[in-house]
Amino acid sequence: MDIWLSFLPGSGASSIEMILRSCTNLECLSVTGSPFVEQRDSITSHAAKKQWHPQSKQELENPIYKSYTDNIFTPIVPMRDYRGNQILEHIAGQPGIKFYLGPAPDLTSIEFAVITKQKVPTYPGDTLSLKNADQWSANKLEHWELRESISLDFMQWFAPQMKEQWQTAEALGFICIDTQRVFAYYPQVVDSIIHTIGCNITDLDLYNQYVRQWFDGQNKIWDDWHSYTEYKQGRGKLTGDIVQEAMIQYNLREQGIELKCYGLNTFPDAQTLKDFYE
Repeated sequence: MDIWLSFLPGSGASSIEMILRSCTNLECLSVTGSPFVEQRDSITSHAAKKQWHPQSKQELENPIYKSYTDNIFTPIVPMRDYRGNQILEHIAGQPGIKFYLGPAPDLTSIEFAVITKQKVPTYPGDTLSLKNADQWSANKLEHWELRESISLDFMQWFAPQMKEQWQTAEALGFICIDTQRVFAYYPQVVDSIIHTIGCNITDLDLYNQYVRQWFDGQNKIWDDWHSYTEYKQGRGKLTGDIVQEAMIQYNLREQGIELKCYGLNTFPDAQTLKDFYE
């Protein structure tokens, strides 16, 4: 049996792969050592060896992996050179059970998924193009210049693609699981995936340990999400990164508000933000 855990990076599919391979009766690639480590103040499974984790069109279309009775594939969606809907259409033509883990097609889910991407080792380079950056300087950009560039480009392509991916996956019959649901209800999500696959837990103690370890290790994500949502309501200070600052700037621009961002290297708290409205 082939199991496809296609996912937007940061949506928890790698951890679910490790649990399926460690704690169930699936006849698949075994996991050696602990599958979970702390990276960027969050628990991840990025240090563990995945069975097949294609990250480009060439890798997806030319699979190289050792086959087992049960195989667990974790293609990322989208890829640098392959749009998400094209990846999902390719996967739909392959045998097996197909899941898609990513944000539901609403702004709240999409913004939450951006915040979870900080867990990805290649973030933010895998996310940003900075195609507008050269209008300011050919030298290393200041913090405010990077933020401005991100705010003019990132959500403008990311949000429509996330909506398209979810809608495509649903239309193709994938089992779709919202990223925010993965983080909020991780034990129930993993249980439901195991139930859908039809496998059994063989080591309940280890299973509970791993599920709890990952679930309890996401405080940085929830802290940043809380600060971001509070900030949007005019309270507090952002605890997150430059991408979250740029999303605030993007949301203001969508409301017709520009920031006096020249030299604004330290992002203001929500109470004084209006002082920088143009």
